Amino acid sequence: MGGALLTIDPSVYTYTAGAVPGRVWVPYGSFWPLALPFEDAVQITYTCGYGDTADEVPMPIRLAMRSLIAANYTYRSGIIFGQGGQFLSTPMYDALLNSERTGEYR
Repeated sequence: MGGALLTIDPSVYTYTAGAVPGRVWVPYGSFWPLALPFEDAVQITYTCGYGDTADEVPMPIRLAMRSLIAANYTYRSGIIFGQGGQFLSTPMYDALLNSERTGEYR
């Protein structure tokens, strides 16, 4: 295609939606289009999240956000929590977020 971006039909590849980390691959008998041997020659665009409304975000994540927002609002006058004035996480905050963690992506 002379360096132009090409959109691949989703029927040509397979992905693991529930795996950690997620993977995209070509099924047996199929082939990727030829890519130029340059950095960033292949681009993958994906959509992630919990849905279109705030009600679809899991409650533990919403509670953790509210807790962090409330703490920053309460102590907005410049009281230092940690090095550099950053809010230090608490065990409750970490537990709320960790309850929804599915893995790490690198």
